[in-house]
Amino acid sequence: MTAVSELKILARLHTFGLLPEVQRLEALGTVSDLALDVPDAGWLNIGAVSELFSDQERRALLDRVRRELIPDFDRMFFNWSINEQGESAEEYYQPLEEALQRYASALEDDAEAHAAFQTALRRVDEVRTEADHWQDDEEAPAGGPRSSASNDAPWRMPVAKDKPSHRNMFDDVDA
Repeated sequence: MTAVSELKILARLHTFGLLPEVQRLEALGTVSDLALDVPDAGWLNIGAVSELFSDQERRALLDRVRRELIPDFDRMFFNWSINEQGESAEEYYQPLEEALQRYASALEDDAEAHAAFQTALRRVDEVRTEADHWQDDEEAPAGGPRSSASNDAPWRMPVAKDKPSHRNMFDDVDA
């Protein structure tokens, strides 16, 4: 949760009865969206959340994580992979790994959900290992950089291996 200080302020206002219910519910909506879309599990460890939201609201959000995030893991991994950035794959995927670990811990009592998050954590390791976005040619995995033959990702273009053509790109256009 990057908005921790904002949540703390809202929680303090709520404690003193100064936070309108509409704003409290907006904060719950924002936390819920981040919990599922990023995913961000920071709300599980922020004390202000326990002051701002009821136990029932926190349980409902965790239930939404179980019902909506787990079936959406493929989209989540796709989004993370197409947005790769930063200094290293380790650094880039760390927030995702931490969120999945927190959710796995929070859902320990649900064997199926816990197992799904453990599987997702193993997938983070695989994706991080495969992420050669940051690798130089010398550091590329055995077998060289991923080629279109070994990568079924539709957003990657194959690299031309033939000699450059001396044809003009307009040669085939009718006059």
